[in-house]
Amino acid sequence: MINPKLRNKIIYSITFFKPLFLFVGATCILYSAQPTVEEAAAKWISHSKDRDISDGAAIDFHPSELLDIIARNGHSLPLALKNELIELGFDFNGEIVTRGRPVIDDEQIVDTEKFRFHYTLSGTNAVLPEDDDGNGIPDFVDLMVQSFNDIAVIDFDLQNYTVPPKDDWYTNQDDGGSYHYDVYILNLEWGVYGWVQAEDYAQNYSELTRGDNENSTGLEEQNAIISYMGMRNNYYDFPGLTSNIIPVTSAHEFFHAIQYGYDAFEEGWIKEASAVWMEEIHYDDINDCYQYLIDFFNYPDRGPNYSVNRGYGSYIFISYMVDNYFDINFMKSFWENSITHNSYDGSYSILTLKETINQIDASSFDPHFNDSFENITNDFLIANALLTNDAMYDSVYHYDEVSNDNWPITEPVYEEDITLIESDPLFLGDKLLGTLGAHYYKVNVSDSSLQNISIELLPYYPEEGDLYLTIINDASIQTSPMEENEQVVDVTITDEVRFIVSAFTYELLDLLYAVRIVPNSTASTDQLTVESDNAIPNLYSLNGNYPNPFNPSTTISYFIPEMENVVIDIYNINGQRVKIFNSLRESPGKHSIKWNGKDEKGFRMESGIYIYSMIIDGKVFDTKKMLLLK
Repeated sequence: MINPKLRNKIIYSITFFKPLFLFVGATCILYSAQPTVEEAAAKWISHSKDRDISDGAAIDFHPSELLDIIARNGHSLPLALKNELIELGFDFNGEIVTRGRPVIDDEQIVDTEKFRFHYTLSGTNAVLPEDDDGNGIPDFVDLMVQSFNDIAVIDFDLQNYTVPPKDDWYTNQDDGGSYHYDVYILNLEWGVYGWVQAEDYAQNYSELTRGDNENSTGLEEQNAIISYMGMRNNYYDFPGLTSNIIPVTSAHEFFHAIQYGYDAFEEGWIKEASAVWMEEIHYDDINDCYQYLIDFFNYPDRGPNYSVNRGYGSYIFISYMVDNYFDINFMKSFWENSITHNSYDGSYSILTLKETINQIDASSFDPHFNDSFENITNDFLIANALLTNDAMYDSVYHYDEVSNDNWPITEPVYEEDITLIESDPLFLGDKLLGTLGAHYYKVNVSDSSLQNISIELLPYYPEEGDLYLTIINDASIQTSPMEENEQVVDVTITDEVRFIVSAFTYELLDLLYAVRIVPNSTASTDQLTVESDNAIPNLYSLNGNYPNPFNPSTTISYFIPEMENVVIDIYNINGQRVKIFNSLRESPGKHSIKWNGKDEKGFRMESGIYIYSMIIDGKVFDTKKMLLLK
């Protein structure tokens, strides 16, 4: 069981390829490297068997990630690992590796209008038998039943989300059938609050209806998935009150089931972000979601969509948009729009957000409705610099909940905290910023006699995306896009100036930039432009590939600051080299190579994860991953 001292590591996680396993709980290390399928299987087996983790142990366990890898690549596992997974309930008979429905000894059932709850009073899956109200149902089950029924009222009756697809045709047994969604109360894996398990495409008995949720009206889904849910049979060793844990977990997990009814293959970060946000919609006074904000705000240079794990804290992005621009129906519109893109073949969450914003009726929202996704996101990044509900700032920069006593963040993580005293210009170069992310700067001028400072943003590669410069000077907030990249600030009446650099790339690339701060500036923007030599970063950079995932080809870009011999090696997930790109003394600057998905002999490679390395003068500089889809 989880030690309460590890609570700050507990996260909700989700997989986003077939089959889908959506989890609540499990400790993890944020942003760890993806394991091989052998490593994933070994970790899952070890974690499933070891339920006595010592106090303070670091757990490198990502349930969703591991199950995703096993689902897609499990057939290539050695027989011994396959057999161990089979013992744990995994099924290798289909195209994908999945798990069968739980078998509960002495099973008892509670049916409500929309749910069927499966539980027992005996064996390892037993719930506490206490029944204070004498209705013949354990109090633990009663609380779960009540939570799900309350959730259904908001999700279906008030917000009109589509009911998840039926499962009676698939299971061929009375597991709830057409009228109920099945919730199994079980002795789950260590550290796991609950999960949703995908089984098959909706209506997969016909090619004409495959993937279409029969409960939707006017929508033709292509990736709707039937599923069932596992909830924990006790929360003894979980911090907090069971009366709080069960409702929050129920709201989170059941929204995953609803997501399955639209597009099961939508990106993981938006699934988790919207599921955590749904916790707040249902149980705003519990605020279990605050635990994710520390990690989210500790990495401001990464966008909300950076990773599945980042998605938990990214719920604040959805909250921000709903509270300041739109209304509670915004996410329902998102999920309805998600079906227009086949997300099994690529990543479309940001595009879908943009499309959802663009179609909103002007008459329904406040004057900011007309703003673009980019402007809204930039306002969000500004709000994250302020972290205030102070009325002196425009309402779009408010977070009402920062007044809560347990709100965990007071100020952003600064890229630079500068004390400016002397009159010489200050150059901050070689800054690398992820798309939809921000760098926060603080300039202290309290001990100076400065009249003004000029802050100038200098992008290295302006063609690759947009960089915004935002100055915060007391209650004044001014944003300039890249083409107007200098602002002069009066510092005679202030002790500090804060500014923000935010990135919006056209491709999935990090942006390189510099900042120059000039005290007592009288120069024009043209006079402040750095020389070309200074605009060249002094670091090597393997920028990644685009598109990713890709089919049939992708472009790998990199930067070298001086003349070098560069090799790009591409390997499959088993460590076998499939392609090599050699160079002969390349000049300084940006370069790229295009891979067509074929090996050295011209044979097209299979779908899967590939690893590529940048090698300079025989030494591996950096390694990244890409996904080939067919």
